[in-house]
Amino acid sequence: MVIRNVNLLNHSSEIDSWIIDHIINYDLSTVVDVFFQPKINIIDQSIFGFEALSRVVEPYSKHIMLNVLMKVFMRNTELEKKLLKFLLDKVIEFLIRQNSISEEVVPISINVSKRLLSDPDFISILDISLSTYNFPKRTLIIEVLEDSCEEVPLLLLSEKIKILRALGYGVSLDDFGTKDANFETLISCDFSEIKLDRFILNDIENKSKIMFISFMAKLTESLNMDFVIEGVETERQLNILRNLGVRVCQGFYFSTPISQRSALEFIVSNKLKISNLSILN
Repeated sequence: MVIRNVNLLNHSSEIDSWIIDHIINYDLSTVVDVFFQPKINIIDQSIFGFEALSRVVEPYSKHIMLNVLMKVFMRNTELEKKLLKFLLDKVIEFLIRQNSISEEVVPISINVSKRLLSDPDFISILDISLSTYNFPKRTLIIEVLEDSCEEVPLLLLSEKIKILRALGYGVSLDDFGTKDANFETLISCDFSEIKLDRFILNDIENKSKIMFISFMAKLTESLNMDFVIEGVETERQLNILRNLGVRVCQGFYFSTPISQRSALEFIVSNKLKISNLSILN
């Protein structure tokens, strides 16, 4: 089969078709790679974990936006499962290499749509990947994404998360404060972690935002949940968050998403200890 030149694609339907053809018939790694962004415990300066993030690789990155690629995956269950297995392979590889330089490993988060999480095969895919290399399930955190491709009933979502937590996996509510990532979802599901959307950092000195962050820090602590704020870019933001009781942050202030090799070097060169803050430990 001859793959059409991505440079010649002009319409979204053509791009969708090209992505599907290429990924189904060829190696996913020719289009996507996985990078890792650290989450930092800002109290003791230790590495709290990493988030595994998909990125479109060159030369396709010049022509296909990541959000376009992800929407194609989310509309096709088999493609989404293929991406999940690809991500898990990369995460396991990273865990193995972590283990070669440290007796302990920090947990890795992966992003999963509600639709994929509710798929009957989802948990077995996770279990097979981790059991093959004997890593404990607590080393994997499932970040539940906001996705508009298909509505998933809250009751079904809650049941799936309950099973994951009972098995030992961490489950994070991503982008809290946007769309359906609201208090109803928070109260209904057994999350181990809440991630606050980066919008909260815009005009962070606003009194209402300061009160909200402080409230969320106290609420999640009382609920025995980890609380992470994304998008931290300045020392000023960091100092305010620390004073408000926030313990874990993620963002360009610490590091951009980096390659697996750079993430390992980040662990070694910074000499950061493995955080014991997480309730998953």
